[in-house]
Amino acid sequence: MIKKKFRRIAAICLASAMLIQSSVQGFAAETAGPADVQAQTAEGQIQAKSEGQTQATEAQTQATEAQTQATEAQTQATEAQTQSTEAQTQATETQTQATEAQTQATESQTQAPEGQTQAAGSQTQATEAQTQATESQTQAASEKSTESQTEGKETERSERVNDGEKFSSSQLETALGSAFPYLFAADTVEIPESLSEDKKIAEGEEGSSIVSGLVPLSVKLANAVSSSDVEVVNLYADEKGKLDTAQLDEITKKQVIDVTKKYYIVNIVADHADQDLDFSGYKMTLSGQPVTYEEETQPGDILYNFVSLDGDKYQDYTGTLKLSNGAGLQGTFLAPRASVQIQSDLAGAVYAHGISVSDSVTELLQIVFIKGQTESSTEESEAGQTESGTEESESSQTESGTEESKSSQTESITEKTEGSQTESITGENTEEDAGLEATEDTEV
Repeated sequence: MIKKKFRRIAAICLASAMLIQSSVQGFAAETAGPADVQAQTAEGQIQAKSEGQTQATEAQTQATEAQTQATEAQTQATEAQTQSTEAQTQATETQTQATEAQTQATESQTQAPEGQTQAAGSQTQATEAQTQATESQTQAASEKSTESQTEGKETERSERVNDGEKFSSSQLETALGSAFPYLFAADTVEIPESLSEDKKIAEGEEGSSIVSGLVPLSVKLANAVSSSDVEVVNLYADEKGKLDTAQLDEITKKQVIDVTKKYYIVNIVADHADQDLDFSGYKMTLSGQPVTYEEETQPGDILYNFVSLDGDKYQDYTGTLKLSNGAGLQGTFLAPRASVQIQSDLAGAVYAHGISVSDSVTELLQIVFIKGQTESSTEESEAGQTESGTEESESSQTESGTEESKSSQTESITEKTEGSQTESITGENTEEDAGLEATEDTEV
């Protein structure tokens, strides 16, 4: 636009110069003579030419100045436009910064409650952690105190000395005589049909009558003292069912019971009457050889009696007893008020309130405690023992007679046992003998 303006100014100046020159020439021609006119014309031409050039130069100068001004104006306009653009850019940046600042402020406002919430959550977690730590410390202290009390209780129990009746082997035979003819005696017996064939089992009224008669005996045996041919050991269970074997450890090596000279009554004393127990029995040796019952004529060597202790008084055990041993159970198990679950093969007998035999059991061998099973003894037992006969037998036994009976029984039974057991054991149980040395502690 400035260039167009400059061009118009230059054109006007040039036209004005030409108009002035024409006017001067005409005026000179009218007033002068031919010579003068010619001279004047020449001068006029020179003058006009000079003035025209001057005017043209001036016009050109003005045009240059105008162009310069236009250029400057254009430069200024460009600069103004640039400044405007920069200002607009700055305004945009300022607006962007303002928007970002507002966004940050909004985020800060949003994060503030979240931060407060997180802080509150962290504080809550810290409080919970502290509470848990306190509870853990309290529980640990309580458990430690309980363990200390339990240990003290176990120590006190294991140090308890029985002060009841002294039982000889002949007395035990008499007391258990009603149950001896049977593999199982109980109010109820559950057994796989394949295992019940040819087995002597007393159940229902008959079984209940036999077992009820053994209840007083069970409690009496718990406080019995050892005699010349019967050793009594009490093992006390803690609240978790683990046995304190202190008394057994005193008289055995690695808890392997030597039955060469004595029969054994092992009283398992539950922490409370209805406690559930798991038990597997203990390994035995006879004349240095592991005891393994293979014939029903072999006499039994050990009786496990299950009772409970309430304060200082022994009472019936009424819980559930699980009998299991991978190598097979051996011995007579007396628990007249308890429910007994037999989960492994058995060589012995069980007298309880209720008996159930697992399907995993493959063999049941009746072993009669102390006397063994013979045809004559079986017939005599099946014929029954009269109350007078029992009382006569009990009254006729004196301490000296008991010891004399033990000496004669020990010699005859040991010789018989060694003749039957050692003969079969020596040739067939080398593997068990080797395993005996690695015997582990038995726990309930």
